[in-house]
Amino acid sequence: MTMPPTSIIVTYHMTTSHKLYGSWQHYLGDFLHGRLGQQQLFHNFDIASVIERAKHQHAFEYFADVQHSSLMLYRTMQPEYKSAEYLSVVKCASNRRLISRFRTGCHGLRVDTGRWADGVHLDRTDRLCLVCKSLDCVEDERHFVFDCPAYSHIRSQHLDLLQHCCTIADFMILCEPNACGGFLREGFACRKQILSV
Repeated sequence: MTMPPTSIIVTYHMTTSHKLYGSWQHYLGDFLHGRLGQQQLFHNFDIASVIERAKHQHAFEYFADVQHSSLMLYRTMQPEYKSAEYLSVVKCASNRRLISRFRTGCHGLRVDTGRWADGVHLDRTDRLCLVCKSLDCVEDERHFVFDCPAYSHIRSQHLDLLQHCCTIADFMILCEPNACGGFLREGFACRKQILSV
């Protein structure tokens, strides 16, 4: 006797949820069990509607999470919940990855690592640039792209890229994505070299 797929999911969730806490299976089981209700789950199960409801719930939580500082920049560039253009335009996987990390605030600059590095949470104002060793400049995305003197030689090679940009959102939205990825690649390579000395 074969069970319908929905019964398998619920049975699997109910028998193993204590072992899978925090996994995608756990969250899927919670979603199916809690959001759809058991009656709706066993009758008229429509996977397309489950996926659509999960997307809407995720988008709602994404826009409602104002405490997650690493997503602040991303929200200014991506006000709608949809795929960004650069994902299909930038063919170089490493540049695409750099742009993604930069947009989401997971880039390794001190504004990012100061939240968790060495088990210490630094105030944002204390996440100073280790590259130019400034005593008053937070190493954030703006400092990295526009202000840090250590990258002035890279900026001078990309004047056409930066001339119409006033903010990081401008840099990420208005600049051609492949050129933007190239600039980030050069900047992070320079940063790595300086910090390894």
